Amino acid sequence: MKPLTIHEIQNLHEYELGRADFRRRVIDLKKRRRVALGPLMTLVFENRDTVRFQVQEMLRVERIAAPEKVQDEIDVYNELLPRDGEVAATLFIEVTEPDQVQPTLDRFIGLDEPGQLVLEAGGESAPARFAAGQSREDRISAVHYVRFALGPGARRALAARGEAALSVRHAGYDARTALPRETVEELGATCLRPDSKRFPPRPHGPTRLPGRRRTLIIRACLTIQASGFVGCSSTPVRWESCCYSCRGSKWRNGPSSPRRCRLRTARSR
Repeated sequence: MKPLTIHEIQNLHEYELGRADFRRRVIDLKKRRRVALGPLMTLVFENRDTVRFQVQEMLRVERIAAPEKVQDEIDVYNELLPRDGEVAATLFIEVTEPDQVQPTLDRFIGLDEPGQLVLEAGGESAPARFAAGQSREDRISAVHYVRFALGPGARRALAARGEAALSVRHAGYDARTALPRETVEELGATCLRPDSKRFPPRPHGPTRLPGRRRTLIIRACLTIQASGFVGCSSTPVRWESCCYSCRGSKWRNGPSSPRRCRLRTARSR
């Protein structure tokens, strides 16, 4: 899947004029790309439109207009796009009770180890590879960026709109979900349009997002917004789950972060 370029990104004024329609279309798109995996996990498979929406929303909230800064954001979010032979997703760990946020997240420490989360298709299993920097030995984030490197059989199965499923087995949390037909169709379209010339092969090992001066909390909360949780601004539990997960990390942001309040205000306009 070819990366986004700066020519595809609208300036702040142009984006504001068409934002309502674009946001509505992306939310509809994400409904077809969202898969619940048990009661606590949701994955949203990414493509160029979903990632472009996240870029535009980040520029809007941060009021970024300088071309070099815009390019920085594009470079970061292009890392979320699947490469040739891959599908990529954002994984959310959802917690409904504020006092259960930390205990629930602690339960999922180690989820990023190979083989815990798997995509099955065409008789093959593709283990998830987690982006680095979102967990450590004693803490894990509520938002993760994962990708699945598909074998030939899995790619053929998705392209042919065959059966596929996600499964997770970790610390007593066992779940398996067959991908809805509309989700398989979306992923199958991706498999039919490889673009290895625009993206060189990714080396083996964990993926790593570029270093960021901005706090993780902004990306995590904007990702929740972009995922299609329309009522997120009026559903503080979902917002709090990612904010709490940042506490104790090097970003040192808690649920009272002014960044979070700024985002909440921006989204309620």
